[in-house]
Amino acid sequence: MLIRLGVSDIHTGAVTWIDLGSDPDIYVARVNWLPDGKTLAIQRESRDQHRLDLLFANVETARAGSC
Repeated sequence: MLIRLGVSDIHTGAVTWIDLGSDPDIYVARVNWLPDGKTLAIQRESRDQHRLDLLFANVETARAGSC
């Protein structure tokens, strides 16, 4: 199954799809807003549960980067 993460604008209904990387076979373990209101902290886990990545995504650009 393909995993997608989207953020919806409550005023326009437009959805910004967050880039979670090139591997579609993942779990999204947890998603949290950071205090700035523009950044998501995303925990991305491999299906075999041997790797857990922490990504930070800017919701305005839909780009995510790992730390």
